[in-house]
Amino acid sequence: MKIRQKLLAGFTGISLLTLLIGGFSVYEINKTAKKLSTTEAQRVAETLAFYAELEIGDKGLTQPHIEKLQEHTIALHEIREQDIKSITTVSIRLILVATFGCLIAASSVGILIAAKISQPLLMVKKLAQKATQEANFDIQVPINTKDEVGDLSISLNLLIQKVKELFQEKEVAKQAKNEFLTNMSHKLRTPMNTILGYTEILQKKAEDIGQESFLPDLHQIRSVSKHLLSLIDNILDLSKVEAGKMEMHLESFEISSLVKEVVSMIKPLNEKHGNTVVIDCPSNLAKMYADRTRVRQSLFNLLSNACKFTENGQITLSIEPYTKENEPWISFAIEDTGIGMDKEQMQELFKAFYQADSSTNRKYSGTGLKLALTKQFSQMMGGEINVQSELGKGSTFTIHLPVQGKKNQAIFPWEKIKGNREFTTNLMNILVIDDDRITHNVIKHSLSPSKFSVISATNGTEGLHLAQEMQPDVIFLDVIMPGIDGWEVLGKLKENPQLADIPVIMVTTIDEKNYGYALGATEYLLKPFNSKQLATVLERIL
Repeated sequence: MKIRQKLLAGFTGISLLTLLIGGFSVYEINKTAKKLSTTEAQRVAETLAFYAELEIGDKGLTQPHIEKLQEHTIALHEIREQDIKSITTVSIRLILVATFGCLIAASSVGILIAAKISQPLLMVKKLAQKATQEANFDIQVPINTKDEVGDLSISLNLLIQKVKELFQEKEVAKQAKNEFLTNMSHKLRTPMNTILGYTEILQKKAEDIGQESFLPDLHQIRSVSKHLLSLIDNILDLSKVEAGKMEMHLESFEISSLVKEVVSMIKPLNEKHGNTVVIDCPSNLAKMYADRTRVRQSLFNLLSNACKFTENGQITLSIEPYTKENEPWISFAIEDTGIGMDKEQMQELFKAFYQADSSTNRKYSGTGLKLALTKQFSQMMGGEINVQSELGKGSTFTIHLPVQGKKNQAIFPWEKIKGNREFTTNLMNILVIDDDRITHNVIKHSLSPSKFSVISATNGTEGLHLAQEMQPDVIFLDVIMPGIDGWEVLGKLKENPQLADIPVIMVTTIDEKNYGYALGATEYLLKPFNSKQLATVLERIL
């Protein structure tokens, strides 16, 4: 039976019950009225008999007759009033009984109808919540009726099946995306490593032979290559965040030195737009324990954006420590006097690939990823980012971060290795295990030949053999190689007591630092890298 038919039947029942109670009330009122009418008729008959007695008698009214007439009149009046009161009382009682009877009947029927309708609806709601909260799309809603609830159950089952199919398609696409990113990370970073590595080598050679006329062109190649690499990194980073594969690598660092580094990075862009940079950084700041790379990248993103959207203005970076919930926090506020934004633009600001409008994209270029990544990085480090802006008057972006992140024991594994191996001041042997010969050349040209001797192996098997034979001081190891990959080589090196103490620096396009550290890697360098990064890593280890 359809729900509306159930409701119609219920209301019909209530109407019939109301008619029955009303009819009974009318019957009782008529019954009482008839009874009262009979009593009144008897009184009238007595009065008529009294008048007849007067006519038959003396023809004259004496005082007793008058008194008796008055008595009959008063009694008749009282009877009439009593009759009215009785009828009124009975009517009120019957109306009250009828009203309460109708209310009870209506409530009972309403409860029955509500239970009949709500019970299957509650079951449908419970199963729908279970399907969404547990992501269990194998749930089927039982179809026990042929009314609207049954139709709803059929539609919900079809919807769950459709969601299940879409979810499966999403998982397949997600897996394909992850595989694509893994491959593209290697495919894109490897040629960039070649371009940047050889550009740096050519710059050094040009300086050595006095061909300084080549330096501007080489510098331009290097600058454009680094810009392209940053775009690649942004896209890959965003994809990792969306796939849940982005990891934080915590370390202790000086905030002031990080700020100086970031300011020096934006110096060319700042000079290009004629801006003045003001730094407000307290000198007594405590060390920060966080992902240094992500903090630096976030500050660089905000400062470079401020430089890009400000012409001949001022950019202020203010660092302020404060306490939040008894924990030390720090804020980085980047304020500019640039073009600013309206409220509508600010609402969409942190969405990936967002540009204010097409004219902004044409004039200022960019992918629209920096702010989206900065927000993701801030949240991953337990902080947040907010913005205040006014169109035509500039913007202020503020990052709030905890000073002490969660400690990860695998962050600095070289600390337990550093004291286990003694290094001499003689020529140090460096073993490079990588199938990409360009990496060998970059490392070789980046290291001083008076201090280091570089030996090359182009696959894992050859690398293990050379490591056993020459006992190098440091090993540079790639991950993706034909035959034995770098992870397996790293495992075999750490299993061998004679090789376990040799520091291993992973040099790869695969960003799996925590996994590498867990297997025993001492350091991790992402391709492409430069000679400064290489020197910093070696200095930290040796």
